[in-house]
Amino acid sequence: MRNVDRLSGYDGDGQVLLRLRENYTFIEDDVGHELPTIAAAKMEASKALTEIARDILPGHNFANLAIEVRDALGPILHATLNFAVHIERDEEQ
Repeated sequence: MRNVDRLSGYDGDGQVLLRLRENYTFIEDDVGHELPTIAAAKMEASKALTEIARDILPGHNFANLAIEVRDALGPILHATLNFAVHIERDEEQ
């Protein structure tokens, strides 16, 4: 186990929950995940954001997505993805 795992107080025991925020809407994880390290939690949050972005971003001009990974003691990490399309000129008719 790396120092970052020990120093954070995260011992890798028990389940962690992922909390999704899409713009101003929160979706709570009701399943839970067994993640042994902070690195594993980071990887899981990154994968979740990628999958969510693939479903949400097409056709949108703006999205603010975030995943909070937490355990019984509270938040472990936050991963965010901000997406914006700025149209510089109108389509020619």
